Amino acid sequence: MSITPTVAPPSRPATLPWFAHALRALALVIAVLGVIDPAVMRARRGAPVVALVTADSARHARRLDDAARVLRGRAAVVRGPVHDADVVVVVGDAIPSTLRAAAGDRAPVVVYSSHVAGAVRVREAQLTARTSLFDAAAVDFVLEAAMPTRAVAELLLDDVVVARDTVTARAHGAPHRLTFVPTALGVQRVQLRVHGADTARVDLVTRVDSGVVQVLAWDARPSWLATFVRRALARDPRLAVRSRVVTSRDVSRATRGAPASVRAVTSETDVVLVGAPDALSATEASALAELVRRDGVALVVLPDGPAATPLDALVGHGAWVSTPRAVPALVAGTRSPGAAADSSPMADTIAWRGVAIGTPRTLPAGATVLARLRLPDGMVGDPVVWRTPVGQGEVLVSGVFDAWRLRDATQSTFTTDWPALVLELAARRVPPLRAMPAALALRPGERTTFTIEARDPVLSGTTTGDSASSALRVTLEPVAPRTAAPAVAAPAVAAPAVADPRVTPLGGGRWQVAITAPADSGRWQLVATNSAARVAVPMLVGAMHRDVDEPAAVLAAWATAHGGRVVASDSGAGLFDAVRAAQRATPPRTPWHPMRSPWWIAPFALALAGDWWLRRRRGWP
Repeated sequence: MSITPTVAPPSRPATLPWFAHALRALALVIAVLGVIDPAVMRARRGAPVVALVTADSARHARRLDDAARVLRGRAAVVRGPVHDADVVVVVGDAIPSTLRAAAGDRAPVVVYSSHVAGAVRVREAQLTARTSLFDAAAVDFVLEAAMPTRAVAELLLDDVVVARDTVTARAHGAPHRLTFVPTALGVQRVQLRVHGADTARVDLVTRVDSGVVQVLAWDARPSWLATFVRRALARDPRLAVRSRVVTSRDVSRATRGAPASVRAVTSETDVVLVGAPDALSATEASALAELVRRDGVALVVLPDGPAATPLDALVGHGAWVSTPRAVPALVAGTRSPGAAADSSPMADTIAWRGVAIGTPRTLPAGATVLARLRLPDGMVGDPVVWRTPVGQGEVLVSGVFDAWRLRDATQSTFTTDWPALVLELAARRVPPLRAMPAALALRPGERTTFTIEARDPVLSGTTTGDSASSALRVTLEPVAPRTAAPAVAAPAVAAPAVADPRVTPLGGGRWQVAITAPADSGRWQLVATNSAARVAVPMLVGAMHRDVDEPAAVLAAWATAHGGRVVASDSGAGLFDAVRAAQRATPPRTPWHPMRSPWWIAPFALALAGDWWLRRRRGWP
């Protein structure tokens, strides 16, 4: 009998080693974290990300290259605004509009400016919105520098230099003026460039019109004084003179376009010259008074002597006081409204001579004396030439009845003074509708405001506009570009991509208009119309550098408020030090997702494989 021995199966350990459980737990933790994908906030170290921005990339191209070269290899440089930049470097002396609006930007700002280096900057520049083709236009500007600095200022009209001068900039600001003569009608872009350590540019815009003043000479009968005044005006190309001379009853001699009667004169006439006013009828005098009071037309009264006239009530001088003279007397004064007529002989711009001279018995209230008698002992006598406001217009009266006799250029300024006097009267006339813009040069999409006034309600003092001026229509129109050949039609320009202007009545014939500049660069015009008048204001969209540079104190305060400081543009090492200091002052903290790294696959696989091998070795399933 054989006995078969039995072999007992090997017994497995009651428990696994602790490190087998640890490997499984590690694998489970890695799997759970991979599903949850936690984020950890950490401060990023290493090379900072620096965004280089500027308000004028064309002007500061060289400065941008210098800043990028200084930071190359020590920082990650990106040109343009970047959302997650560590530091923003503003190149230039103007704050970019993108950073003005981003008040919540947490990145510190370092200003790389030429202010500290003492470069010349334009603090302000002004050009009238309307100029004439016959007159010189002036650009007034103020230059500023940390220390007295010489620079070259230029005016460019459509990219052609039309004026140049060497100027000096000072710490407190030095005013300067450059003049030019427009060469074409329409909306013109004028650019001011100042060449110093850096080139400063300011874009301006103006509307050039013909500048022709419409003058009507109305002689109730032939008059020597009115004839020679009319001849003096006809020599000036800025004056378009029409005339009608009544030679006898129902017979007159007139130039082309002259109205047949005084009642036919419209408000398009700027100045009316009345010769021989004593021959006017009461009806004609009433029509002239209505034209001055209601339509703001300027009236020039040219009497031949001290006789009473139907216009005496309008002139308001009571009567003439005339003294016979044996020798010619000197009448001297000034045409400038800001200078006194009897301030000094050097200020005299009116120098007439005459024998038959009349002075007013009573000078009207509010009258401005333009010329007085010069007595032999050098003393100043009674007023002879004056102007006074009447309603919405003005009346100018001359008491030198025979100044035409002694008009020789060596002794009298008769022929040169009368065109200047008439032009000044026309310039002082308040337009029926005028617009006062807050800015003429805008960047695309920028918002601005205009204040528009109607003459009638404003001058009358009413609180609400009448039916003729209460309705206002405002549009924005493109200015067609000039073509090489006049016969070729200008290309059509698309309608502006802007919302309708918002018009807010302010009362008293005044409105406030808010408008957004179109997205397309170019020359535009704001046109406002009511039932009685029309006004057009030029606008330049896409200006290279409309805003004048900020003062040094404003730049420094703005940079400090944004966690940075101002660095001189000629200090390369200082720029990188300022960037590092700004980064340490406010270290950026960014979210970090550690489980998104592919390297977690290796420890996860090793933990699972180790756990499986230990279980199989110990006999565990």
